[in-house]
Amino acid sequence: VSKSLNFTTKSPEVQGIDDKNYKSEDSSMKDFTLNKLKTAESSLVLKGDKVSGSVLVLKITNYDQLNAHSNSSLEKIIQSLKGHHAVIDKRNNYIFFLFVPQITKTYKNEILAARAGVEFLDELNAFNKKFKQKIMFNLAASSGEMVVSKTKDKIKYTSLGNLMPVVKKMSDSASTKLIINEGIRKKLLRDLKVEKYKTLGEKQTFSVISVKDREANEQKLKDLLKRM
Repeated sequence: VSKSLNFTTKSPEVQGIDDKNYKSEDSSMKDFTLNKLKTAESSLVLKGDKVSGSVLVLKITNYDQLNAHSNSSLEKIIQSLKGHHAVIDKRNNYIFFLFVPQITKTYKNEILAARAGVEFLDELNAFNKKFKQKIMFNLAASSGEMVVSKTKDKIKYTSLGNLMPVVKKMSDSASTKLIINEGIRKKLLRDLKVEKYKTLGEKQTFSVISVKDREANEQKLKDLLKRM
């Protein structure tokens, strides 16, 4: 795991929107991936479970140019994905988040990837509005089959078909958007508000505008029916 995947143990107090004058109250760092997010490793898995999972890719296009404050903020956003039960596989400026049944304890991993992607979108856009240095990013999510082996501290996986090359290509095509493929769109028709984006090869992709709160809408409907 890259040395950049670290975060401060204390919340920094931002002195102003000029990140050049940013000061942290604590410069101590620790590797959060070891105890906050489980890691994943792409390898040839001969003994494992064949499952359907989802992959969210975060590509930081100016990763090598990020200053200390931008890097620290990015790391905290990544660490916040702990609640989504993702496992992380970092490769240079690409960060892959895998949502697999062995970790999430559900087969409905498309919605987890979509929600996490929208959270990333909101957090990174909020950061870019506040600070001078922008985190230039692309986001993409897809789903497909993979063979997964789980150990105590790590997930090893082999993606089947063209799952990983395609989702990586999708992230290359985007710009500060969350892009999903047709497969996720069809499974989440009632959950996502999307618009057509680019066609990659012969496949249509979609830009996610928002995730609908189905549970809240269903509760409102129940409350309305009670009053009738």
